[in-house]
Amino acid sequence: MPTAIFADPTDFISTWYSWGAAIAFAITFVITLWIFFDSQSNQYKATFWRSVSLLAAILVIPSATLSLFPDLAVGLGPLPVLFAFLGPIATFLALVSLLFYTIGIGVHEPSAETNELDIDLKPVGSRDAEDDASISDSAKKHPEPVTPVTDKRDADSTQVLVQDVKRHKALAWLVALNGPHLGKTYRLRDIADIGRDSKHNDISLDDRTISRQHARIRREHGEFVIYDLVSANGVLVNGEVVERRVLHNGDRILVGQSELGFMQVREESESTVGAAREDETVNLAG
Repeated sequence: MPTAIFADPTDFISTWYSWGAAIAFAITFVITLWIFFDSQSNQYKATFWRSVSLLAAILVIPSATLSLFPDLAVGLGPLPVLFAFLGPIATFLALVSLLFYTIGIGVHEPSAETNELDIDLKPVGSRDAEDDASISDSAKKHPEPVTPVTDKRDADSTQVLVQDVKRHKALAWLVALNGPHLGKTYRLRDIADIGRDSKHNDISLDDRTISRQHARIRREHGEFVIYDLVSANGVLVNGEVVERRVLHNGDRILVGQSELGFMQVREESESTVGAAREDETVNLAG
């Protein structure tokens, strides 16, 4: 390395070009890649921190290049010294961007209304006109959440089931068929969001392959319809990738690595409802 080019009253310049620039480039490069990959896979809006981390990596490139090829510094005048001082600043910016991105400052989750695939998807809380007529204003402001239910098959529970079917016209559940939630049952209401984030979903699953907001199930004209909310790994119904699909009793839904069974009962007689519950269990077990 030409000592005349990098001569400095302090040891900082020589230390920086000896090993500091290489370490700074590795740090900024890894941080930039991680922020881009994580925000893309989870569909976060983190444009500011993406830009800051990318700028930091770009600022370190000149000094990292000169540390590998010192002969290139010939004729650059004071620029190598400038690059040496910009490098630590850029590294600091990259570390700050990583810190604030990790704790969520300036990071926005994907909007539920996002419809990049041109799916006919209504916003959360919106319902069909026939539903609005029968739902009070307070119920619209405080929608009833999805709650786990237990499997009771005595005469009293069957009677309650029949009354629920008549009131809601269609009654449905999701049953976890694998993973840590195996066997857990979720009652579906008018709208149910499925994802990894427990704060923004009715059904949250502990599965890193699931997006924070992965899928939505809506009750539309008595049918339950599943939508893919532009998730990273998609939604499969009975092994087929779907963007929108009307669900039928016994369907198997795969989100990430978690499989859910769909169970539905329609308005029928008490004996038919009881038999339907038995059939659903057999279908999902198969």
